[in-house]
Amino acid sequence: AIHSSLDFAEIVQTALREGASILGTETASLCLHDDEAKRFRVAYGHNYPADKLGILVSDADDTRGVEAMRTGDTLAINDTHDDPRVVREFADAWNIKSVICAPLVVRGRPIAVAYFNYHTATHRFSDQEIEFVTKLASSLSTALENAQLHEHEAEVASLAQVLNEMNGLINSTLDAQEIMQTVVEQAVAAVGVDSAMVAL
Repeated sequence: AIHSSLDFAEIVQTALREGASILGTETASLCLHDDEAKRFRVAYGHNYPADKLGILVSDADDTRGVEAMRTGDTLAINDTHDDPRVVREFADAWNIKSVICAPLVVRGRPIAVAYFNYHTATHRFSDQEIEFVTKLASSLSTALENAQLHEHEAEVASLAQVLNEMNGLINSTLDAQEIMQTVVEQAVAAVGVDSAMVAL
């Protein structure tokens, strides 16, 4: 069912909500990673305060997410106070006692991490829970790849339509000025820029 919709935002929210319910975690999130800036952005959240959504977190603070992306494995941290893979100050600031996270990998590249957090007490994750989060992240990776493919196909179809319209115009008139004006207008609309010009 998770692959049945191309609305990735809807898929993520459902996955985070249902995943948190099954695991018994109080919050869940999906953070997108910016490789150049070396930071995460909290893009989606379940039961998250509004002021946490969209916040940027550096790789230096979110070492657990970095580790999950580096290894490609699900990372289960039973106690954030006793695990050297966690920045203690960050965990305390977000009041995270236990966390399990898994990377989203699209075409061989890790691009995001899904997190499920316990806040009121620590939790020892079972092998079954680790396997569940691993499979959930894999499903989200597939959903994201499908959504990106659909978006690309829609863009290609739109550009093809514009090119067909341009071709029809060129074949229907010999007025060079009219042709150029329409070509520029169609190109601006197709690629989403503010303006364009043709230099002769």
